[in-house]
Formats: sequence, C-alpha cells, structure tokens
Amino acid sequence: ILTIDATVQQAAEESLERIIEKVRKSVSKTCQAGSVLAMDVTNGEILAMASAPSYSPNIFVGGISNDDWEALQSEQSANPLMNRAISGQYPSASTIKPLSTFAALDNGIATLEDEWTCTGWWTGFGQASGQYCWKQSGHGVMGLKSGLTYSCDVVFYEIGKGFFESDEPEAFQAKLREWGLGSVTEIDLPGEGVGRVPDADWKWNYYTEADDVDRQWKGGDFTNLAIGQGDLLVTPIQMACAYAGIAMGGSQWRPHVLRSIRSRTGTGSVIDYEPQLLREVEEDRSYQNVVRDGLEGAVYEESEWIASHFSNMKERVAAKSGTGEQVGKNPVAWYVAYAPADNPRYVVAATLEDATWGSGSAMYVVRDVLGALFGEPDDVMVAISDLQVAD
Repeated sequence: ILTIDATVQQAAEESLERIIEKVRKSVSKTCQAGSVLAMDVTNGEILAMASAPSYSPNIFVGGISNDDWEALQSEQSANPLMNRAISGQYPSASTIKPLSTFAALDNGIATLEDEWTCTGWWTGFGQASGQYCWKQSGHGVMGLKSGLTYSCDVVFYEIGKGFFESDEPEAFQAKLREWGLGSVTEIDLPGEGVGRVPDADWKWNYYTEADDVDRQWKGGDFTNLAIGQGDLLVTPIQMACAYAGIAMGGSQWRPHVLRSIRSRTGTGSVIDYEPQLLREVEEDRSYQNVVRDGLEGAVYEESEWIASHFSNMKERVAAKSGTGEQVGKNPVAWYVAYAPADNPRYVVAATLEDATWGSGSAMYVVRDVLGALFGEPDDVMVAISDLQVAD
C-alpha cells in the first residue's frame, strides 16, 4: 500500500504536462522536462510524484525492442526513464536563500537589524567584479526579511562576501549540509541523486585543467553560492525536505512512498511503515520567524500577479521561486511552497527544465497541486510569460 493520493497524483501529472506544453509554445520551444512532488511535512509521506517526459511501462512487457530502447535513450526523448523528482540535479537558484539567511544569522555574518541598499549593481569586490541584481533598477533599502520577500540578490551578495572575509568561510557550506544538501534523503526509491555543495577543495580538484589561480576559491564563488547559482547542485526531493524542515521548525521526516505491506492471508498487514526523523536542525526562533515571514511575503507582497493565484485559497501559503542559470540552455524554473503557512501540512516542489522564470512557470504547477490537496483549484487565468519577475 503506497502513500500516493490518486487525486493529487493525477493533478500533478496533468498540470506538469500542461504547463510544460504552454512554456514550449510560448517562451521556450525546447522545454520538455520537469518534475513535481508533494509531501506531508508531518511524517514524510509522498502524496504525489510526477516526472516528465513519461513513458508507458507496457513496452517492457515480454521484453523491450531495440528500437523502443534506443528511443528511450535518445537525446530527443529527454531521458524519460529518469525520475527527475529524486534524480534531477540542478542549481537551486533563489530557493536556497532561506538557508543562506540561516547561515548568515547563525555565524554572525548578518543580524536581524542589518540593512543594505540595492541599486541593481553590486560592487562589493570592486567595480571590475560587479554583479547585477535580477532587478537591475534596484530594490532600494533591504533587510533579511524583505530580501527574501523580494528576492534581492544584493542582500545575498553581501552574505557571500561576509563569509569570504570571515575566519570560518566554509561554515556556509556546513550549514547547507546541515539542512541536507549534498546528501541523499534515503527515500525508499532507487536512483536518488546526491547533489553537490561546492567548497575550496572540491573546486581545486574538479577544475584540474584550469590554472592555479582560477582553481582557487574566490569571493565570487561565495556570492554565487548565496543565490544558488554557480556549481551548487540540488535535487527537488532535497529542497522539499529542506522547506518541510523550515515549515516544521527544523524537523525533517524521511520521505517515503511505502505505507504498509498486506498480509497474504486475511485483511491485515505484515509491515506498517513507521515515520522516521531524518534530521533535526536547531535554529533560533527569531531566525525561523524572519525566514517564514519572508517566504510568506514572497507569495502575497512581491507581486500582485503571484498573489492573485494564492489569495483565492483559504489557507495561507509560504513559497520561494527560483531561476537556475544553465550554460547554453534556458533556465531551470523552480517553485517550492508549504501550506498552511501557520500550521503546515504539505510541501510541494516543482521544476521545469530549459524553461523560463520560476514564478512564471513552475509556480502554476505547484498551485495546481495545492489546489488538489486542499480542494481549492486555481481560478485565475494562466498566462505563461517571460517577464522578469522576482526569482
């Protein structure tokens, strides 16, 4: 007996297919892959898990033909055999920013009272090493809460710089690993990806063909890490567990699809799955509050368009979008949400490969799945757009 909810699973599969098709027709002709999963944050039960493109398992009955096998393995098919929800490894983009916030607060890199001015162009390492905020016109004065709500890159560049100049720079990576990045969740399915939390040793050993100067860990590596770009890789199941931990005050339950195994005789079961605590992350309550408030603000304050898709629910939602840059491809779109914000029950994480802005694509998939979970479908028109909304 599985934990999968058939109604939520159907909504996940149908929404993922529909939104990928809309993105492909409007802003990215090469978008054909993605994933979405929904999990109960109180016990780790996977209620839905969908990966696209899919395939019919019937082709394996009686042995698969060479032509069918080659078709499944071809580049044009986008590897339908891979379960992207647990095996897809991507730059997290701005979905990492809550964890960057915890890292900064826990290590004295930032305080709850700190503020920074975003002009759209950051020169903390000098003009020659300047970096743009996604909003090139600037956000103005930002603190940690507003930095999360409006996804201001400058706030997180300052965090990256602070770690680079600190006595314990890799405390940043240690915090990401504490929240579960760079390790498997031990979900009861095969093929789970590990992801990657890059550090100075990894960079030196990975870029062996570069000169010694370029193999060194630099300030820009930290500013990239703080906004989830560069060499960081995460899986959707890792981010779902991390956001479940945020929702539950640091408690992450091991994700699982097995509920029980029936007895061969009678109506009982021989095995009933017992929920297992995956990890417990200790964070100051005031730090938790600023992160949760920032994520709730990202739904209802950052954009009227985003808010319109969630204001039609009775339950409040907390979420973060992300747009992971890829060399030679369109971005990986992210959206991760938990709800109700004040008494969390579910987390939903969606990714679309070679797509567009996270809040302009993956957000719609998450909203559809939340609609199925709470019986409150979205009644606002879906308008896939390549407008630069906050990520």
